[in-house]
Amino acid sequence: MFSLSGWNDRFNKRMNKTHPNMWAFIACLQGEEVTFRQQSLKLKAGAQKTTTLKTLAMQKQIDNLGTRFYNDDIDRAELLDGLALLVASKK
Repeated sequence: MFSLSGWNDRFNKRMNKTHPNMWAFIACLQGEEVTFRQQSLKLKAGAQKTTTLKTLAMQKQIDNLGTRFYNDDIDRAELLDGLALLVASKK
């Protein structure tokens, strides 16, 4: 549901202070708990996670590489090279 780096980025933005005091930190943690509970309830109710166009494009490229590999159009090395390029281009 969450990536850890995504959570850290969001949490740092919510803190909005370089050196927060303890009360600001606790308030921010309480806000995170509310957000997590809301998202958890949405998933339990059957809500789908939204997917960005970038994610859909990357999944299509991965599926294309897999199809080409299983059809013997590319070998393992080319498959791994293609996947490595996708991961490297993500950053």
